[in-house]
Amino acid sequence: MKISFACALVATVFFIAYTYVNIEYILLQRVEGITNDLYGENHHKEFDYNSSIDVSLGNSVAHDDETHSATEVNNIMPCTPKNNFIFVKTSKTAGSTVGAILFRYGLRHKLIAALPNASRISIADDQVNVTRYTCNNTFPGYNYMANHIENYNHKILNRFIPNAKFVTIVRSPYTQMESAFYYRNTDSKLQLNHFRNPFKEFVDNYEVKYSNHDIQGANGQLKYLGYPNRQYNNQSAVKQKIADLDTEMDLVLIKEYLDESLILLKKLMCWTMDDILYGWCKRSKRTRYPITKHMKEIMSKYNAADLQLYNHFNRTLWTKILNYDGDFENELHLFRIRQQEIASMCKHRENTQFCDGLKKDVPKLVSIARMRQYNIFCNQH
Repeated sequence: MKISFACALVATVFFIAYTYVNIEYILLQRVEGITNDLYGENHHKEFDYNSSIDVSLGNSVAHDDETHSATEVNNIMPCTPKNNFIFVKTSKTAGSTVGAILFRYGLRHKLIAALPNASRISIADDQVNVTRYTCNNTFPGYNYMANHIENYNHKILNRFIPNAKFVTIVRSPYTQMESAFYYRNTDSKLQLNHFRNPFKEFVDNYEVKYSNHDIQGANGQLKYLGYPNRQYNNQSAVKQKIADLDTEMDLVLIKEYLDESLILLKKLMCWTMDDILYGWCKRSKRTRYPITKHMKEIMSKYNAADLQLYNHFNRTLWTKILNYDGDFENELHLFRIRQQEIASMCKHRENTQFCDGLKKDVPKLVSIARMRQYNIFCNQH
């Protein structure tokens, strides 16, 4: 009996140890596997918004009792929400989805947006070129920006919106390049429409036929983050730029793990679950085919610096998740349940005001912010 008991005890201890190690191993594999597959706050200043125009974005929606209770527990905030932030938008990376989340938050909380004069914000001669409100002598300053920024410069932006949290998003250079290819109608421009897989035809013959047809510029994501052109072959400079971004950015989201990234954003900003809800992007009905190993090899030459950027911040994302202060998996689960609830509600048109607000894209949200801020600062009677 004693021997049987001892054997059973040893077996139990071994099983527990094995399970723990196995869980750790799976998590680490999740980080390493992704890399291998790719080859590797000025606090908000109070201002009288009573004269602002009434542009509804929709309010938070009541849950059923069970889900509401779970979400309320998850939304307890012992910290102070961060209302100063700068989102450095990149191209074809779900940047518009994240930008819309941030604009909705800013409008809902009556924050002041730094808006572009044209399609994007630019930095020149140490100045940030945005819409100015010289019509008002008591303009309190800006809280946030969430547009493309030409000539990104952390030092200048940090002075422009002090104590802001810096956030950006990156995507696998392979699928990002494919998205850019179709977004810019390259298949039509190069008369590749008749091919079953125009993108594959373009990549497979890139070096022979299409090298002069630039989709977006090599290493386009790193370019949006302020890296100068024609230095992509300078490995030490690329590594230094990525190291600088690692220091400058409070969070780099990953498109392929958007939900996970948004949970980290919620934690960073001390926001609620409803603050990070997102709408549904317009997706092309075009059939997408798997990207082959040969295609990746070609694209990795063209976007080697972007690959290094992506691999680095993909690893840092999963490191943040592994070191998360709280029950990450539970929060992620609750968030996805909430997203499903909203999707179902909007499908059945149960709250059209809320759903219409959630569907507004960045250009529409910028227009709302522009009109609201003009009425506040320049149209007072």
